[in-house]
Amino acid sequence: MFSVKLGSQQETLMLFLTEPLPYQQKAFDKLKDLRNGALFLTMGRGKTKVAIDIMAHKYLKGEIDRVLVVAPNLVHTQWVDEQLPTHCPVPYNAMAFLSTKTKAYQAQLLGFLRSQFDGLKVLAVHVDAFSHDTADWALDKFIVSGRPMIVLDEATRIKTPTTKRTKKLYVVRNWCGGPALILTGTALAKRVVDVWSLFYFMSPKIINQSFMSFKSEYTVLMQKTFEIKGGRKVTKIQEIDEFLWKRVKRLWEASHKSQNDIFSLAQTLNLAPDDVRFIVMTPKYTPYKNVDVLKARVEPYTVFTDPNDDVKLPPKTYRTVEFKLEPVQKALLEQLKEFAVAMYQGTMMTLQSKVSIGSKALQICGGFFNPVIKGGQEDKSVAIDCKNAKLDYIMEMLDEIGDAQFLVFAVFTKEIVMLHEALSKHVSCAMLYGAVPDDERREVVAQFKEGSVQCIVCNPAVAGYGLNLQGAALQIWYSRDYNTENRLQAEGRSSRIGSDKTAVYIDLVYNVNFEKKVLQSNKEGRSLNDFFMSSNLNDILELI
Repeated sequence: MFSVKLGSQQETLMLFLTEPLPYQQKAFDKLKDLRNGALFLTMGRGKTKVAIDIMAHKYLKGEIDRVLVVAPNLVHTQWVDEQLPTHCPVPYNAMAFLSTKTKAYQAQLLGFLRSQFDGLKVLAVHVDAFSHDTADWALDKFIVSGRPMIVLDEATRIKTPTTKRTKKLYVVRNWCGGPALILTGTALAKRVVDVWSLFYFMSPKIINQSFMSFKSEYTVLMQKTFEIKGGRKVTKIQEIDEFLWKRVKRLWEASHKSQNDIFSLAQTLNLAPDDVRFIVMTPKYTPYKNVDVLKARVEPYTVFTDPNDDVKLPPKTYRTVEFKLEPVQKALLEQLKEFAVAMYQGTMMTLQSKVSIGSKALQICGGFFNPVIKGGQEDKSVAIDCKNAKLDYIMEMLDEIGDAQFLVFAVFTKEIVMLHEALSKHVSCAMLYGAVPDDERREVVAQFKEGSVQCIVCNPAVAGYGLNLQGAALQIWYSRDYNTENRLQAEGRSSRIGSDKTAVYIDLVYNVNFEKKVLQSNKEGRSLNDFFMSSNLNDILELI
């Protein structure tokens, strides 16, 4: 047990159940007495421990008597099962909100909400519950009867202010009214506009301007690129009326027949209306401006990772293994190109269509494809009848891996199921992806931690956030998605404080430029959104 004085005028001692590292102590000292704070430490540095210390501090000061923790699914149960028992120095009673509707659980939850407890009460809710309003009744009973604080773990889940989940969390934040603390291990510098959502959640007074006003102040609408029939591009550097642009884009995507708006846009761009009918409009809000001003506004409330901190995270090793395509895979990629040309050449290509073509190419690299049938309809994914070099490589590694635990990441469900089926014949193996029920997910994580499961085949969007899986120093990436944040978070599952093993990341790719481009963007921390937004059909086909 470790203790520290709360302040010169206070007699109460803050008790640390686990000794803070120097940078954790520094973060605690800065945020403990703030009403609102942001803890942006990179993965594996113990954000949750610092958050719990801050919660305990505010409880001892009499500022709060309960905390609502909002976190990704599975992570919210880890708060209750692992983090609070390990780090909380004050008496507490905690429960996780689960999606189960069994009478026993409902009675237990209701008893928890109604209970009078002389200590800190903590309710952990998974963030997805706010998309479906499933937790409203519990939140109402929990929040209104005390002095609540809200902690938002992996706060980048609310970076899009227009989603139902984000809007609902803004409402819940207002219900709480008390202190707020947001946590994330993903760098914010990639998208400055994300800062607005996070700090608006903490308190609208910090940013004190609308989202549109914020974008106008801190980003530059640098250019808009228009794709014309035949693949020709026109770039207009000058400002174009944003409301006109958005209106035309919406109407065009909805009907393709909004002639009046198309004519208005043609006049603005000094283009012929026949040309404008085939445009794809791409805004670019980079580079950023007034970044120093923004940093000064948020710095009083924020702790960022200091690169000079002495943090003993395990070293990382990256390896990329490239394979040659099998003849049948090459043939399927050529068919995909022919299909794309037939469907989209000379027509407007939506962002969704571009992403879809790229995803189909990745599917073929993963050993599956969607056969095209009459009318352009697609059948369900089927396996490619050929040698799977990626799978063979993993199976050959098993002798080298021995008894060590490891993770295999894959994006598509068919890949995950196939990998699980193959690996289960040789090692104890489980799956984590979207279709796995919550109860099973928790059981998988528990079995992995106790050592009864050696390997988890998982989707990075499901297993990448907040889970402490440091027993697996090896990660094998069978496939990757476009979301760089998923990759960064997933890597953090293996590289954490307390691990003495070198974290090894092995990426398996075919010699397909598009798959290698996805990997490169992941490694560089860049999103593929800009590429998809600014590209035309030919740009994508050149990579396949």
